[in-house]
Amino acid sequence: MAKGPIMAGAAKNPFTPGFGQVPPLLAGRDYLMNDIVSAFDAWPGDPNLATIFMGARGTGKTVLLTCLSEAALAHGWVTANVSAKPGMEEDVIERALEASAPSQLRSSMRLKGVTIGRVLGVEVDYRDQVAGNWRTRMNALFDRLDEHDLGLLITIDEITVTLDEMIDFAATYQHFVREKRKVALLMAGLPYKVSELLRNDSVSFLRRAQQRTLGRIPDFEISEALRRTIEGAVD
Repeated sequence: MAKGPIMAGAAKNPFTPGFGQVPPLLAGRDYLMNDIVSAFDAWPGDPNLATIFMGARGTGKTVLLTCLSEAALAHGWVTANVSAKPGMEEDVIERALEASAPSQLRSSMRLKGVTIGRVLGVEVDYRDQVAGNWRTRMNALFDRLDEHDLGLLITIDEITVTLDEMIDFAATYQHFVREKRKVALLMAGLPYKVSELLRNDSVSFLRRAQQRTLGRIPDFEISEALRRTIEGAVD
């Protein structure tokens, strides 16, 4: 039996079930988003600026980190998104440099309707520096960002205690906070891996971070998100 012609201009599927895809509406996480976004404006001192998200696989930890990193720029923060794997510390610097490049700031801030005049001309030259350790290079980066009143949000996914760099990062991060650097840290991991990390004596500072558990989203919030997504697709 012959098939009919494919309809031109077929509607695009409004849902994003694929791996790593950010949905149009993040169901059931509004309160978490609001707490963290409010903390960006309340710096310094807001405890939500250091938060660990815990949850089983599939509960939306990575998606939440992505949404928060996208929201951060409109509040004066550039983001370095990394995963806990070898080379993580260097990747923090590289991703921060990438996010603070003038072209990236112009593009992102234009999309969000934020004034861009104060952030243009961020210059970076850290790749050529050989003196100093990771903390020294990070402090140089903070100095450049501070000149433009920008903060640095670091997100780390899949945290684990078995990575030496994870321990070194956590031990060093507390110095950034003590030195009043404009920095925030959001991490995500499986509950047992978070517990293993926090039991390590070298990262006792992280035990004071906010710990948020991502559980099952209530049915009524799922239904509401489905309804709003469908309605938005047909408007």
